[in-house]
Amino acid sequence: LQSPSDEFVKIADNDRGFHDSGELVDANKIMSLYNPKVLRIDDANMYADKYNTLAAFYPRAYTRPKNTLMQFRKVRDSYQLMEDTGKSYDMVINTRPDIVLENPLPMLNTNIVYTLPSRNKMNRGTGDSLFISNMGNVHIFKDIHDNIPNIYKEIGVSCPHEYVAYSIKKFNP
Repeated sequence: LQSPSDEFVKIADNDRGFHDSGELVDANKIMSLYNPKVLRIDDANMYADKYNTLAAFYPRAYTRPKNTLMQFRKVRDSYQLMEDTGKSYDMVINTRPDIVLENPLPMLNTNIVYTLPSRNKMNRGTGDSLFISNMGNVHIFKDIHDNIPNIYKEIGVSCPHEYVAYSIKKFNP
C-alpha cells in the first residue's frame, strides 16, 4: 500500500486487494487433522468482481473494504454451516486459519463475548480475528456482513475492528 496522506487506506495501482501464499488448500489434510463436521473451501476469486464493486460504496476505510466484506461473508457462511448441522454448542469459536491456540482455553463465562485485544491504527475497535461466545450470541458476528451498509452509515468508516466493536455493543444482550 502507498503511504496514506490521511488516516484512510490508499490502494496502490494494480493492487489486487488481497494477498495469499499461492498454496492450494489440501482438503484431505484438513479433514484428517481436524475432522470437521462440514468443510467448505471457497476460491476468493469467485467473489472478487462482486466485492470489488461493493467496495466502492465504502470510500472511507482503514482497511481494504473488499477484504472486510469478504471476511465477514466467510464469518456469516461459517456460522450458517454450523447452524445447518442442527447441533447446539455451549461455546462457539470462530478464528482465522492463521491463529494458533497454543494452550488450552481457560474456563470461559458463556455469557461473555471474547475477542483478541487488537485495535485499528486509530486505536479504536476490537479484535476481528477470533470470536468466542455462546450460541445465542452467534448472530452478533453472523449478521455483521449483512449489516455493513447500516453500520458504515452510523460509524462513517469501513473497518473490521470497528464493525465488531459496534456490533458487540449494539447487539450483545
